[in-house]
Amino acid sequence: MNEKMGFDKAVTRLVEEDSRYRREAYLLVFDGLGCALIQLGERRHLSAAELVHGLLEFATKEYGPLAAAVLTDWGIHGPADVGRIVYKLIGAGLLAASADDSPEDFLRVTEWFQLDEQQPPPPERVPKID
Repeated sequence: MNEKMGFDKAVTRLVEEDSRYRREAYLLVFDGLGCALIQLGERRHLSAAELVHGLLEFATKEYGPLAAAVLTDWGIHGPADVGRIVYKLIGAGLLAASADDSPEDFLRVTEWFQLDEQQPPPPERVPKID
């Protein structure tokens, strides 16, 4: 069995065990991890805050002003959900944690979408199209 097939099976099993998070949510954590590593310019262990930041950056680049709504639809409402997904992936052997890591690290992360930034501009700021 190749690595991708093993990953797909593991994620399918995680979704079946806990339907709070859609398959895309698990994949987004990996994309966020990659985005954070690119931003840092080195391959190393990430803190919870760095992983959440990378995930938000990736989601914003991919989905623009709909990013918060997309993540909510997939079951991700904040950093605590990201942490739950990360630890489910760790439990499945798809990610690793250091001895200093804990799920509570994600509860201390305050960065998340600012809802007012995700809203369309008020009507007076929308340009006219003639």
